[in-house]
Amino acid sequence: MNLNHPRDINQARLLANIASRAFSLFQDGYRCCPFETCPYLFVVLPPAPDTVGYVVDIHPDHPYCSCPCFARHQVCKHYLAVVEEAALLARVAEREREQEYADHPVFGCEPDGGEW
Repeated sequence: MNLNHPRDINQARLLANIASRAFSLFQDGYRCCPFETCPYLFVVLPPAPDTVGYVVDIHPDHPYCSCPCFARHQVCKHYLAVVEEAALLARVAEREREQEYADHPVFGCEPDGGEW
């Protein structure tokens, strides 16, 4: 299923519904746990303690989620939520690196007088 170009109104509605549920997934109590050994793999854990989590792979060459919705539609709320969460974490890490660089005693300072 092409997320950017649904083939008909029913597919567009399905995608909108999935995206809406993905948007609130973590607010609804789901947790996202990355695999330490692979930056593309995550486990999404539902809020209920006795329910099964889903494995999500956000690698662009082989996207995957172990849930039934992804098996049917090649997209699901878990996959979309993890893609957004991973993008957010990457932006935060980039900002932290930029701040560390700016705070570095050599790179973050100006010479006396404020001009080079």
